Amino acid sequence: MSEPAERNYALTSRAAAEAEAPDLPYRPPMPRDRGTGIALFGAGGISGAHLEAYQRYGLNVLSIGSRDLARATGLRDAFFPQADATDDFEGQLRDPRIEVPDITTHPSFASI
Repeated sequence: MSEPAERNYALTSRAAAEAEAPDLPYRPPMPRDRGTGIALFGAGGISGAHLEAYQRYGLNVLSIGSRDLARATGLRDAFFPQADATDDFEGQLRDPRIEVPDITTHPSFASI
Protein backbone atom coordinates (compact mmCIF):
# COMPACT_ATOMS: atom_id res chain seq x y z
CA MET A 1 0.00 0.00 0.00
CA SER A 2 1.45 3.36 -0.96
CA GLU A 3 1.52 6.34 1.34
CA PRO A 4 -1.07 9.05 0.59
CA ALA A 5 0.15 12.26 -1.00
CA GLU A 6 -0.09 15.39 1.12
CA ARG A 7 -2.66 16.90 -1.26
CA ASN A 8 -5.10 14.00 -0.80
CA TYR A 9 -4.41 13.00 2.79
CA ALA A 10 -6.32 9.94 3.91
CA LEU A 11 -6.10 7.39 6.68
CA THR A 12 -4.54 4.11 5.72
CA SER A 13 -4.76 0.75 7.39
CA ARG A 14 -1.96 -1.60 8.29
CA ALA A 15 -1.95 -5.02 9.86
CA ALA A 16 -1.68 -4.86 13.63
CA ALA A 17 -0.11 -7.45 15.86
CA GLU A 18 -2.61 -9.34 17.98
CA ALA A 19 -2.34 -9.04 21.73
CA GLU A 20 -3.79 -11.33 24.37
CA ALA A 21 -6.56 -9.75 26.41
CA PRO A 22 -5.59 -9.47 30.08
CA ASP A 23 -7.51 -11.48 32.65
CA LEU A 24 -9.25 -8.83 34.72
CA PRO A 25 -10.77 -10.01 38.00
CA TYR A 26 -13.31 -7.16 38.09
CA ARG A 27 -16.97 -7.99 37.86
CA PRO A 28 -19.73 -5.50 38.70
CA PRO A 29 -21.04 -6.18 42.19
CA MET A 30 -24.52 -7.57 42.69
CA PRO A 31 -26.85 -5.37 44.73
CA ARG A 32 -26.97 -6.32 48.39
CA ASP A 33 -30.76 -6.24 48.19
CA ARG A 34 -32.13 -7.80 45.01
CA GLY A 35 -35.50 -6.31 45.90
CA THR A 36 -34.25 -2.81 45.07
CA GLY A 37 -36.77 -1.24 42.68
CA ILE A 38 -35.57 -0.77 39.09
CA ALA A 39 -37.26 1.25 36.34
CA LEU A 40 -36.15 0.88 32.74
CA PHE A 41 -37.03 3.62 30.29
CA GLY A 42 -36.33 3.06 26.62
CA ALA A 43 -37.73 -0.02 24.87
CA GLY A 44 -35.40 -0.27 21.90
CA GLY A 45 -32.04 -1.77 21.00
CA ILE A 46 -30.20 -2.75 24.18
CA SER A 47 -33.20 -2.78 26.55
CA GLY A 48 -33.94 -6.47 25.99
CA ALA A 49 -30.40 -7.39 27.05
CA HIS A 50 -30.79 -5.32 30.24
CA LEU A 51 -34.11 -6.95 31.07
CA GLU A 52 -32.79 -10.44 30.32
CA ALA A 53 -29.90 -9.87 32.73
CA TYR A 54 -32.22 -8.46 35.41
CA GLN A 55 -34.44 -11.51 35.01
CA ARG A 56 -31.50 -13.96 35.09
CA TYR A 57 -30.22 -12.48 38.36
CA GLY A 58 -33.61 -12.19 40.01
CA LEU A 59 -33.64 -8.41 40.23
CA ASN A 60 -36.76 -6.36 40.87
CA VAL A 61 -37.93 -4.49 37.77
CA LEU A 62 -41.01 -2.51 38.73
CA SER A 63 -41.53 -0.34 35.67
CA ILE A 64 -40.72 -0.45 31.95
CA GLY A 65 -41.27 2.70 29.97
CA SER A 66 -41.01 3.98 26.45
CA ARG A 67 -42.33 6.85 24.37
CA ASP A 68 -44.12 4.02 22.53
CA LEU A 69 -46.38 2.44 25.15
CA ALA A 70 -46.93 -0.68 23.01
CA ARG A 71 -43.18 -1.39 23.03
CA ALA A 72 -43.01 -0.94 26.81
CA THR A 73 -45.99 -3.27 27.21
CA GLY A 74 -44.41 -5.90 24.94
CA LEU A 75 -41.17 -5.92 26.91
CA ARG A 76 -43.06 -5.95 30.19
CA ASP A 77 -45.10 -8.96 29.06
CA ALA A 78 -41.99 -10.79 27.84
CA PHE A 79 -39.78 -10.23 30.87
CA PHE A 80 -41.57 -8.84 33.96
CA PRO A 81 -45.36 -9.27 33.66
CA GLN A 82 -45.89 -7.86 37.16
CA ALA A 83 -44.15 -4.55 36.26
CA ASP A 84 -45.88 -1.38 35.18
CA ALA A 85 -45.70 -0.36 31.51
CA THR A 86 -45.70 3.37 30.94
CA ASP A 87 -44.93 6.20 28.56
CA ASP A 88 -44.52 8.66 31.46
CA PHE A 89 -40.78 9.03 32.11
CA GLU A 90 -41.21 11.78 34.69
CA GLY A 91 -43.72 9.63 36.55
CA GLN A 92 -41.20 6.80 36.67
CA LEU A 93 -38.59 9.12 38.16
CA ARG A 94 -41.06 10.33 40.82
CA ASP A 95 -42.15 6.82 41.80
CA PRO A 96 -40.89 6.34 45.39
CA ARG A 97 -40.45 2.60 44.83
CA ILE A 98 -37.75 3.19 42.21
CA GLU A 99 -34.18 3.37 43.45
CA VAL A 100 -32.41 2.50 40.19
CA PRO A 101 -33.39 4.28 36.98
CA ASP A 102 -31.98 2.45 33.95
CA ILE A 103 -32.22 4.79 30.99
CA THR A 104 -31.62 2.85 27.78
CA THR A 105 -32.65 5.46 25.24
CA HIS A 106 -30.52 6.37 22.26
CA PRO A 107 -28.14 9.21 23.28
CA SER A 108 -29.97 11.69 21.07
CA PHE A 109 -33.12 11.11 23.16
CA ALA A 110 -31.44 11.28 26.55
CA SER A 111 -32.32 14.94 27.01
CA ILE A 112 -36.02 14.41 26.34
